[in-house]
Amino acid sequence: MDARQRYEGGLLARLTDCTVKALCIAAAGICLLLGLIGAVVPLLPTTPFVLLAGVLLIKANPKWRNRLFRSAIIGPVLNDWQQHRGVRRRTKRYAIASLLTVAALTYAIASPKGHAAGSLAAGTLAGLIAIVCLPVTKPSGAAELQPFDFCPSVVSDR
Repeated sequence: MDARQRYEGGLLARLTDCTVKALCIAAAGICLLLGLIGAVVPLLPTTPFVLLAGVLLIKANPKWRNRLFRSAIIGPVLNDWQQHRGVRRRTKRYAIASLLTVAALTYAIASPKGHAAGSLAAGTLAGLIAIVCLPVTKPSGAAELQPFDFCPSVVSDR
């Protein structure tokens, strides 16, 4: 038995797996904490930290991944993306409505001026473009082409 075989099946391999899992869980905790802080502190983003925490937790424990994919709320969206690399039209409509609602509420409540208003408008526009460019899956699951030529994710036969 050479050193590689001892490493792959031995204590060191299990220790390495446990270390990776522990580091993923610790990093996920830090990301969630930063995401919570970002929810109340201006200019600290929340969403990227929460998404990164989710990715780290999924890497740390396959059971958590399976539970997330079986979730009634986010499971269908994740399954559509994993299987067909697209989202349903209904999901896109909800995403656009949510984005516009949050932007309108931000304008109404915070009344941003100058650069802040421009940044909010640019962020809203970037979000809209990203959502519109997502491929749409048909109910059968096959992806269909988007009618927008400016979307880089769309392959057209024209």
